Amino acid sequence: MKRTSQPSRVLLVEDDPEHGLFIRQAIEGERRRVAVETVSSDEACLRRFRAGRYECIVIDINLQDGAAESLLREVKLLAPEAPVIVVSSCADQSVVIQCLRNGITDFIPKWEALTSDVLCPRIERAIADRRKSACERRRAERRVRRLMHCADRDPLTGLYNRWYFGRWLAGTRRTKYDRRGLASAIMFDLDDFKRINDRYGHARGDDVLRAAARTIETWLRCGDMAFRWGGEEFLVFQPRTNLAASMRWVEMVRREMARSSVLHEGRRIKFTASVGIYNGRSDAFDGRSIDKADAAMYLSKREGRNRTSTWEVQAFKELIDSHGSWGASITDKLRTVLAEYWHELGPTQQEHLTSHSRDVSKIAVRLGTALGLANERLRELGVAGLCHDLGKIGVPESLLAKADPLTREERHLVVRQAGEGAMMASWLGIEPAVAETIRRVHERYDTRSSTALDNVAGATLNGRILAAADALAAMTSDRPHQPKRTVDDALKELEKERGRQFDPAIVDAAKRCLRSLIVRPYGGLATESRLPSPATQMDCAAIGDVEHQVRCRTAP
Repeated sequence: MKRTSQPSRVLLVEDDPEHGLFIRQAIEGERRRVAVETVSSDEACLRRFRAGRYECIVIDINLQDGAAESLLREVKLLAPEAPVIVVSSCADQSVVIQCLRNGITDFIPKWEALTSDVLCPRIERAIADRRKSACERRRAERRVRRLMHCADRDPLTGLYNRWYFGRWLAGTRRTKYDRRGLASAIMFDLDDFKRINDRYGHARGDDVLRAAARTIETWLRCGDMAFRWGGEEFLVFQPRTNLAASMRWVEMVRREMARSSVLHEGRRIKFTASVGIYNGRSDAFDGRSIDKADAAMYLSKREGRNRTSTWEVQAFKELIDSHGSWGASITDKLRTVLAEYWHELGPTQQEHLTSHSRDVSKIAVRLGTALGLANERLRELGVAGLCHDLGKIGVPESLLAKADPLTREERHLVVRQAGEGAMMASWLGIEPAVAETIRRVHERYDTRSSTALDNVAGATLNGRILAAADALAAMTSDRPHQPKRTVDDALKELEKERGRQFDPAIVDAAKRCLRSLIVRPYGGLATESRLPSPATQMDCAAIGDVEHQVRCRTAP
């Protein structure tokens, strides 16, 4: 059914009822689709005008009265685009000029307005001009919006561009976010993108960029913003988020990218991305935050691509690189680097990297001795124990000190630190076997084949020993989520996880050799006798007291 147009609404202001009736008849005429509403005072005119939308106002007033000018000004302030036609019995030229200066559309003498052939066509023309002007204004606004969209967006991927990010960062739009909370800058870079362009052509390279952008855009959360940073790089800004949530999100997106592909001549073009994350306070977010995410991304590139790195780990790498080529032992390097990095660590991180790591090292060596390992293997265990928590440099202090149970995202970040710690320890120069031991510290016994201990060697065996030593040291120390336990209670907990989390043979060895241990006043296990091997004793003691080293370095 054809839709009929709505009648034009006209507001007539006339204080003389008889004149108002004549003017209304002149406006409506015959077969005119015009709806006229009449008011008799200035206050009623403004009240009705605020309540409804009128396409034209016809005012029949005595303009010699000063209130008339005030009414015209009020009407133009309320709706500058609405046409106003003045009907007056006064044809003085000064009155006409006065009305035009107040923004009216037309002036008609009253004796002409009372004929339908004059007033009604003038009203129709004013309404038509208003509609045309409004239509042109809407078209101009749409053009401006399209131009702004083109200026703000990358034409290839449809994401915001780098120019828009700079304008947004310098503006006030960030005030809608929690300025007291945390925010993340995440930098993606497609791996081996030049090879894709060289092998398949730039058109297929553009398809890969669009596919990567669609993947990122699909996974964006409410409030997230994605930008094409340049070339094959993409930036994601996440407000109101912590490092654990950002890491979990990034890993899902990165794996989704690795599963994606672009079809070319019947073949699938696969692509991956290296990612860097910086998480910091929202009120301190600036261009340096982006630089830190970018530096973390390049660390992912150097460490094998298709992986995710954090700024904290990159800062640790820069600190190691600043020393150049070292001739010191692993423990001396560790002591020096921790002393220099000390001010970046929280109290819980400091405890994990010093006293807790020394306890784990000593317990692991004692367990290895009970299992009959050679001195070289014991030395590897000692070094692995000292370095096994290096990855916690990249775990926020607030998370390590959290007393409540960890969320799924937080557990993912804590477990992930073992791999980060192995990589960081390798930068210090430890052997690959020791790094692999650290990497396996969080592996459960029942997640792999339950091979007998006699048939397990190398990093797998050392990893099982280190996992048990780490659990024992943690249970016998004060932790935010639990008070310290006695040695007997800790061994009972180990027994509960026998054959599941821990190797049964290692649990038996722990019960045999750790009964003679005492609990330190500040928590943690300490042996009553010296370590069994002079070689191992030397390596485990070489780390010294890092807190004492820091006090010496910072003393006035």
